[in-house]
Amino acid sequence: MELVGLQPRERDSADHVAVVYAVGNIVDGEGEGILGARSEIASRTLVAALKALEEADSVKAVVLRVDSGGGSALASELIWHAMEALKASKPVVVSMGGVAASGGYYISAGANRIFADETTLTGSIGVVGGKLAIGGALEKLGVRSFPMGRGKRSMMWSSLGQWDKDEKAIVQEMMEDIYKVFVTRVAEGRGKSYEAIHALAQGRVWTGKAALENGLVDEIGGLREALAHATLLAELSETGPLVIYPPKPRLVDFLNSFASGVSAAAPGQGAAFVAEVQLLLGPQAAQLLSHTLQQVLSFRESALQTTMILPVLF
Repeated sequence: MELVGLQPRERDSADHVAVVYAVGNIVDGEGEGILGARSEIASRTLVAALKALEEADSVKAVVLRVDSGGGSALASELIWHAMEALKASKPVVVSMGGVAASGGYYISAGANRIFADETTLTGSIGVVGGKLAIGGALEKLGVRSFPMGRGKRSMMWSSLGQWDKDEKAIVQEMMEDIYKVFVTRVAEGRGKSYEAIHALAQGRVWTGKAALENGLVDEIGGLREALAHATLLAELSETGPLVIYPPKPRLVDFLNSFASGVSAAAPGQGAAFVAEVQLLLGPQAAQLLSHTLQQVLSFRESALQTTMILPVLF
């Protein structure tokens, strides 16, 4: 019953270490990944999870498992603030996967301790920005475009035209401001001066081994070592309970994700959801999902329907 979302998940009330996965591109808002932070790092979703862990008395330490090449600067800043608030109430340890660079390093920098593999790609403390201006290409194809906007800078981010000199200066200033904030966050987290971090930043990418030598990470080790250190900081038994966030997805999680875009979904899109469910939960769950999606989509044709799908056996 818990699998299909008909009863709440069981929560471990004993003191424990929480492992939070932060995998994928860092995006604003709630994101669209049906597996939450296992497929992309959506700021609103992850910030809410970190806030919940901050308030949970049974969570005595948190390990953030980061595997991300970065993304939105705004989302990274919001997650950084949530990490700082969490760190103020309990130990926070970061375990870096294959990549923890740019925004992936941004959200890691303030942790109490950072673990990385020797071959982890990390750092990339920098900012990249720009836009594609396709107006000229469209013109060559015989497509005439007429950008319309109200206000001096209203069409600044339009893809139909290039930036003029003043607009380039504005974008350059904005990127430099973001870079300064990024370097400041890292300097505060690593206990170094702005100048010392700036010398290591400017977009440079480091292996975990080089990052250790430069003080960007604290130890070489994987998730096991990070968990052991978090357990030590939390003063818990090595054989104590461990809770992973987000948990294994339930059928209701797939349905909730699907429901947000069901009105605009193409007929074949549901097949991707069914295939993913079959890989994760087996053919019976996939069959149930397929049947339920057909019922949901049928509401396009019928204004009122009532369906009983219980009992469900697995």
